[in-house]
Amino acid sequence: MTVRAFADRHSWPLDQVDVTVRFDIKELLAVAGPCPVQRLLTKGASIVTVPTVVARPPASRSRTLPQ
Repeated sequence: MTVRAFADRHSWPLDQVDVTVRFDIKELLAVAGPCPVQRLLTKGASIVTVPTVVARPPASRSRTLPQ
């Protein structure tokens, strides 16, 4: 997506982009471990709902704008 935006910005024709990626599963897991989203997804989350009373805002006075 970044390559597409860069090409568009410079008005360069871009028909296709080929990418080869090599990675090590152990390295990916080591990086994903401390990620906050990964921790949330694997450990779950506790959601507490606390009822609150919200006061109504005062009635607004509508004004007409000068033309």
